[in-house]
Amino acid sequence: MKKLSKGIKLRKFLHLLTAVFPLLYIYLPRKEMLIFLFSLTTLSYLADVLRLEIKPLGRLFYRIFEKLLWEKEKRIFTGASTYLLSAFLSVFLFPKPIAITALLFLSVGDTIAYFVGTRFGKFSLFGEKTLEGSLSCFILCIVISFLMPNLPLKVTIAGAIGASFVELFPFGVDDNLLLPLVSGLIMVVVGYILV
Repeated sequence: MKKLSKGIKLRKFLHLLTAVFPLLYIYLPRKEMLIFLFSLTTLSYLADVLRLEIKPLGRLFYRIFEKLLWEKEKRIFTGASTYLLSAFLSVFLFPKPIAITALLFLSVGDTIAYFVGTRFGKFSLFGEKTLEGSLSCFILCIVISFLMPNLPLKVTIAGAIGASFVELFPFGVDDNLLLPLVSGLIMVVVGYILV
C-alpha cells in the first residue's frame, strides 16, 4: 500500500471537486457555460504560458504550487488547464446530458481510480494502472450512469465502458482531455444508433 503525500491528496481532492462544473451545467444554459469555461480555460493557459516563459514568475508559481504538481508539469501545461479545455470542448461538442455525464466520469471515476489503485492496488496492468483502480473507475462510472435521468441506460453504460477503457490504457494523451471526449463520443454514437 503506497502512502500518498499531502500535496497529491490535495491535488486529487481538487480533481474530485471539478465535479462542480458538470453539476453547475445542470442549471446554466449552454451559452453561459461555454463563456464561463472559455474564460477559465483562457486564463489558465495564459497563466501556464507566463509561468513557462517568464522564469521569475515560474519560480514563484512552483514555490506556491510545487506540492500539487506532477514533475512533468514543471515543463508543460498543468492538469488544470487540460481539464478546463476538456470541459469546454465537452460542452461545445456534445448535447448537455452527455457532456454532464462525461465530465462526471472524469471528475469522479478517474479520481477514485487513482486513490484505490495507489492505496490498494496489488495487480498491475499497464504502468502504474492497477486492476483495483480500473475496476473502481468502472463501478463508479456505472453508478453515475444509473443516476443520469435524461439518457438511456445503454448509452451511459457504453460511455462508462469507454471512460474506464481510457482510464486504464496509457494512450500518451492526458486522460483529463481524452476521457470525457472519448466517452462523450461513444455516447453520441450509441445514442444515434439506438434512435
